[in-house]
Amino acid sequence: MKSIAFVTTTINVPIFLSDYVKLASKYPEGSVSFIIVGDNKTPESCEDFCHSLGHEYSVEVHYLSPERQRDMLLSFRSLGESIPWNCIQRRNVGLLLAYGLGCDIILTLDDDNFLTDELFFERFQILGDEGIYPTLRNQNSWVNVCSWLDEVEGKQFFHRGFPVELRKDEYNNQKSYNEGCLPMVLAGLWTGEPDIDAATRLSLAPTVKTYSGPDYFVLGKRMWSPFNSQNTGLLRSVLPAYFLSPSIGRYDDIWASYVALFAIQNISGTVAFGRPVAVQNRNEHNVFRDLDMELFGMRNTETLHDWLNGVPDTGKDTRGWAEVAIDFIEKALDDCTLVEGDLDKFKSFCQGYRTWFSAIDKMDSDGSQRWKDWLNG
Repeated sequence: MKSIAFVTTTINVPIFLSDYVKLASKYPEGSVSFIIVGDNKTPESCEDFCHSLGHEYSVEVHYLSPERQRDMLLSFRSLGESIPWNCIQRRNVGLLLAYGLGCDIILTLDDDNFLTDELFFERFQILGDEGIYPTLRNQNSWVNVCSWLDEVEGKQFFHRGFPVELRKDEYNNQKSYNEGCLPMVLAGLWTGEPDIDAATRLSLAPTVKTYSGPDYFVLGKRMWSPFNSQNTGLLRSVLPAYFLSPSIGRYDDIWASYVALFAIQNISGTVAFGRPVAVQNRNEHNVFRDLDMELFGMRNTETLHDWLNGVPDTGKDTRGWAEVAIDFIEKALDDCTLVEGDLDKFKSFCQGYRTWFSAIDKMDSDGSQRWKDWLNG
């Protein structure tokens, strides 16, 4: 079994973890470990809860308190300075640690996604193995991965981060073919409240009753779709291309997914969707604040996509392709016209990736044993 690190961040006592940890205890020791990233608002009782949960089921459950994060980030000062407190992008700290520990697969989940699938961890074992899967294609190069989510009133909707200008019926007309491919990311879908943008939530408020698609389906070559950080597994080799930028609001995971997808497809990999399906009992949100935090991404996602499509063929691996992409975007920014304020956010997005590359490089040079010793010290 490929080793799995389960990463989440929370400002609550993570009760939702109980079922996941219990399920993980059924696998050989060390198969699944948990990294919970706290924040300044996380109650102190979270640490005792995580410790007790791990002890009860004999599973590694590690809580990164703010103090522990500060200690870890002494080795990654630029990254530490770039990620504010009281934001969901603290998750980057857990993702980086999971990468440094050498885990084969890194899962990222939100703390409002609840277990429904007893095969949850086994589902992600498809990552890194070639197989034959239903493969979605559309003549327009974009596919709506939400088309197999059955809404209670039959409403059609699109994944958060799908370009607003392209949300038309023709993008639901994708066709599926069985093809051989190499999944490097698996984005599990959801029932209950789907991952949609605030504008869709205000206008449609869809509720998903079931997922009616195959266990897994994948994006065809040069097909595009966002994926999120809500119920998603990534091969360790994808992490260098996957940075959750705190500079671009609620498009942090969406733009990370586009850079990662670009890099993956350029080394003949792909992204899978489908199971495991989680139930999302959404945490309390201010939908108008969410909308405000999505406007930058809504305005600029097609621009990002166009630039990624223009990157020259010079990368070698996911890290290399992501770095080439960031180089290209930074050069494109010199000759573009953007809404006031958006240029600075683009530049911060690129700088964030450069800081992430440096942190990944240091993890590679440190070796996994150093961080295993640190974690257990």
